[in-house]
Amino acid sequence: MATSKEELDKENKQQIVQLASDMANISISNVKGKGTLALSVFRNREEELMKNKMEVMEKVEHHLRLVEEEAEIWNDTESPDQMKKEIDSLSKKYESLVLNCTKKEKEYKESIEALESYGQFIESCFEFNNETAEPTETKLLETRSEGEVTDDDDHSEKELEALQEKNEVIPLNSEAEEAEESQFISLNSEAENEKEIENAETVDRPKVDGRRRSKRTVKVPFWMKDYVTGKGKK
Repeated sequence: MATSKEELDKENKQQIVQLASDMANISISNVKGKGTLALSVFRNREEELMKNKMEVMEKVEHHLRLVEEEAEIWNDTESPDQMKKEIDSLSKKYESLVLNCTKKEKEYKESIEALESYGQFIESCFEFNNETAEPTETKLLETRSEGEVTDDDDHSEKELEALQEKNEVIPLNSEAEEAEESQFISLNSEAENEKEIENAETVDRPKVDGRRRSKRTVKVPFWMKDYVTGKGKK
C-alpha cells in the first residue's frame, strides 16, 4: 500500500509537472502566436498607413500641379489685362493732350479763316484803290500835260518878246493862223468888256446886309496871252 501511495504520489507529481510544462508550453506558444499576430497586424497597419500616405502625397502633388497650371494660366490671362490697364492709364494721361490738340486745331482754323477774310478785304481795298486811282492818274497826267503846255507857252512868250525887242518877229502869213488870231482877239475883247461891266457893277451896287459883294476876277486863258501881246506889239 505504501508503494502504491508513493507511486500514486509520483504519478500525480509527474502529471502535475507535465501539466505545468504543458501549460507553460501552451502559454509560450500562445504568447508567440499573439506576438506574431500583433506583428502581422502592425505590419499590415503600417503598410496601410504607408499606402494612405503615398496616396495623400500623390493627391497633394496632383493638386500642386493643378495649382501651378492654374497659376500659369492666370499669369497668361493676367498679362494682357495688365497691358490693358497700362493702356487705359496712358490713354487717360493723353486725353488732356488730345483735347489741347483739338483746341489748337480749332484756333488754327479760325486764325486761317480770319487771315483769309483779311486777305480778301485787302484785295478789295486794293481793287477799290486801283479803281479810284485810275481817274486820279488820268487827271494828274492831264494836269501835268497842261502844266507842260503852260511852261512851253511861257517859254514861247519870252522868246517872242526877245524877238520883238530885236525886231525879228516872223509875220504870220497863213490864212488859218490869221483866222485863229482874229478869234482869239475877239474872245479877249469880250472878256475885257465883261470884266469892265463887272467892275462897274461892283462899284455902283450898294451893300447888301452891310456887306459888299466880292469882285470876280476873270482870268485870261494862257493860250490868249501870246496872240494878244503879239497883236498889240504889231
